[in-house]
Amino acid sequence: MSVITLYWLAQGPTCSHSRVRRPRTTSLHGTEECGMRTSSKRPAWWYSLLAVCVLVVTACGGGSTEGDDGAAGQIELEVWAQEPWMLPPDDFAGFMEEHPNITVTTDLKPEADQLQQMQARQEAGQPLPDLVQDDNFMLEAHVNAGHVVALDEWKDRWEEEDPEEFSNILPSAWDENVVDGETLGLTLLANMEGLFYNVAWFEEAGVDPAEIDSLDALLDAMRGLKATRPDGIVLSLTAMPTEGVTSQKAFLVAAGAEFDGAVPDLHSDGALYVLNWFKQAADEGLLPPSAISWSGGEAQGAFLGDQAALIVDGIHASADFASEPGFEYGTDWSMFPIPPSRTGAQQDGNHANSPWTWFITSGTEHPYEASLALRYVNESLVDMALNGAGTFRNTEALSDPRLEEAWPFWGDEFREGYLESTPTPAGLNGGEVESVLEELFGEIIVGTDMSAEELADKYQPMLDQL
Repeated sequence: MSVITLYWLAQGPTCSHSRVRRPRTTSLHGTEECGMRTSSKRPAWWYSLLAVCVLVVTACGGGSTEGDDGAAGQIELEVWAQEPWMLPPDDFAGFMEEHPNITVTTDLKPEADQLQQMQARQEAGQPLPDLVQDDNFMLEAHVNAGHVVALDEWKDRWEEEDPEEFSNILPSAWDENVVDGETLGLTLLANMEGLFYNVAWFEEAGVDPAEIDSLDALLDAMRGLKATRPDGIVLSLTAMPTEGVTSQKAFLVAAGAEFDGAVPDLHSDGALYVLNWFKQAADEGLLPPSAISWSGGEAQGAFLGDQAALIVDGIHASADFASEPGFEYGTDWSMFPIPPSRTGAQQDGNHANSPWTWFITSGTEHPYEASLALRYVNESLVDMALNGAGTFRNTEALSDPRLEEAWPFWGDEFREGYLESTPTPAGLNGGEVESVLEELFGEIIVGTDMSAEELADKYQPMLDQL
């Protein structure tokens, strides 16, 4: 109800049937006329109507309108992520400045237990967060738990409202989150495994990383590195249970091993090649048997301490190395991709990435505003890389010159390899699969007389039961 309408009611009926003002005259009954008869005494119902109108205006806050974001009043969003570098470094301060009616609260989940915590909230009747980041392979579990809403409406609106930025997102960032025809998440970050190497040690051994174009060539180079420093660790890695086998799975994907979901076919040519590759490396002393008890930090420590020639790790680890005092890129360390070929004769596999997915939850009352926060994460990707994040699914950001600071090794070879990379095979039984593979690779690294075929015969039935 407008102020003008209230004013009209307060004044009483006026001449509304003509736009031409007519002179008022006094009738014989003492009333004023303007082409229609009026009463000088208003009926009781009129005052009731006026009171109702006043109450409506008061309840509506004096006629307040919706904000630019499509929702009236102050909005609170709760955002979950695993690590600080998975969030904009300003913790959404710029977003809240741009949208003053939205307050964002972030909560870190370093134990990667978002699924369990959301289920606990559901059982307790507590509200779910609005926007959540989790491992891509966990998306199906979240869907089954009823945690996820489709993004298609907000995806279309993003494309409509900001087509230029929307076009920078790689199609795979959406496609790998499509379930039964619905887009349920967006994968903005996807780490990629690579080989960090000790520059001085490589130069001393006369090994040129540019010539390592296959896993065979890598093994030969490792032999040369061992001959140069016999007491050193050639390839640092972790084989401790619960630490995961991301590095070993990257080799399986590079060699072209076959997978059914998260489960590798250990009898496939690519898998048998990798089992034999690690077995040869262990038998020749190129892998440290003590890695069976190493955490990721201890594996990195061997490399940082000039005790190891190589380490397999994700690109985001470059931030750890770059921040180490006296450990300079180019003179102390550098990096190259894991070759996706066994012998160099052909490409047998692919580069593997480990994607992390964002999704809007079924508990949010503000899905559009949550999608705006997701847009802000996309806009912050380079700043996140400078803060230690891994690689991402945005073509413009991948070409940003500031990446030379975060990833000085990032050149055409890495960029092309990343753009062609595929997600590490995963599934809801991924954790159980990892436990079996940890046992398998642990047995190889500490030393075994079993052949690759015998190891496959032993462990494949365990995997097939999962």
